Amino acid sequence: QNCCYILGTVRDAAGNGLEGVQIRAFNEWNTLPPAPTKGGSEAGKYDIPIGRDVVTCYVMVLDAAGNQISSQFQIQFDPNQANGYRVDWQRTY
Repeated sequence: QNCCYILGTVRDAAGNGLEGVQIRAFNEWNTLPPAPTKGGSEAGKYDIPIGRDVVTCYVMVLDAAGNQISSQFQIQFDPNQANGYRVDWQRTY
């Protein structure tokens, strides 16, 4: 079984997937490397492997310079309840 991921999409205001946007995930022990969104037929999709620990994760969208451009989303992760959590983002302007 594949375990465990935070995954989702990043879209513009019109609903189109955004390629190359960075997603940052961290918890109290680790900051994971930013994950870029994909391009082509998977434009805007991302996935971040996060391990099998019960932990609180925080996720946000970063611009090309590494600045936070979204609100921070909190996930109470428990691999005994789910092997992944989906977080989708859409620009509103």
